[in-house]
Amino acid sequence: MVFSKKFKFKKTYENKVESPKIENIEIKENYKKIILFVLLILILYSISVNFKMIQLMRKISIQLSEIQSEIPWDNSKIFITSKSNIANTFGLNYFSQTILLIKKPKDLIQILQLHPNERFILIEDKLDKPWSESIRNQFVNKLKITIIKSPKVHLRFTEIQSR
Repeated sequence: MVFSKKFKFKKTYENKVESPKIENIEIKENYKKIILFVLLILILYSISVNFKMIQLMRKISIQLSEIQSEIPWDNSKIFITSKSNIANTFGLNYFSQTILLIKKPKDLIQILQLHPNERFILIEDKLDKPWSESIRNQFVNKLKITIIKSPKVHLRFTEIQSR
């Protein structure tokens, strides 16, 4: 390639600014020890939290297996609860079952009236007041209520069948 003398090459300048490197940063020895100590504490705290979570997950797994062994599983039964955590747990683990989340005993009464001859399992926390007792008074001789015993589990299972 031949260039004529008319064209002059422009000299380009590169911006040569050196960025500070980590190696060049000087930290006093005391600060290094403090930073390492803080990192060590954070790592130990993380290990402690993870260990506690592993123990908690094992405990939850054992409780779920106990609950599963206590429940009379039957696809014709519909499960009803007022606790969202119970509904979520059952919904995630047992896709084939129908699980209803209700707020008040009125909702349960309405469901029982709309679906006669249907079998329901009411799942309640043992610490709460049992809804089956309040419903029994309103539906005298119209409900068959069977309490399913579960001594190990912290839940109360009640089978309700309207006639």
